[in-house]
Amino acid sequence: MSRISDLRLAATSEGRRPGELTWTITTFFFEAFQEADNFSVTMKNTLKLSVVLVPLLVTMALVAQAPLPSGSRPFTPVTQKMLENPSPDDWLMFSRTYDAQRYSPLKQITKQNVGQLKMVYTIDMPTGSTETIPLVHDGVMYATMPSGAVRALDAATGATI
Repeated sequence: MSRISDLRLAATSEGRRPGELTWTITTFFFEAFQEADNFSVTMKNTLKLSVVLVPLLVTMALVAQAPLPSGSRPFTPVTQKMLENPSPDDWLMFSRTYDAQRYSPLKQITKQNVGQLKMVYTIDMPTGSTETIPLVHDGVMYATMPSGAVRALDAATGATI
């Protein structure tokens, strides 16, 4: 019951005509039902809102608890000069150089030790086909997925960056 309705009922019952008292009581009950109706609408809206907010809050809590990526790498933009004379550690375009040599000047792999090479890591790719050459810059390998998306990997470990 509302205090305002109680006060109105008390005020009209003192020295008023019986019709006024009935009208005030009817108004009181109508207001009580209207307040109950507003309460049920409010509860319904609260329930609808909680259906959206609860999963959102749970997701935010899970994301907040996820481990942060290890130290971010500084990114050095590739310049025209770098493309013309690439570092031996980088493979900046599909054929490595503009004259399409596809030759690596690195000396770690030789005719004597090539047979000792072992697989260090593999990466899972989505279903589909792709025939692209990964690009490498500053220790990051950029691999094109069958969907056309590009995945950045730590070239030493295969971990997604």
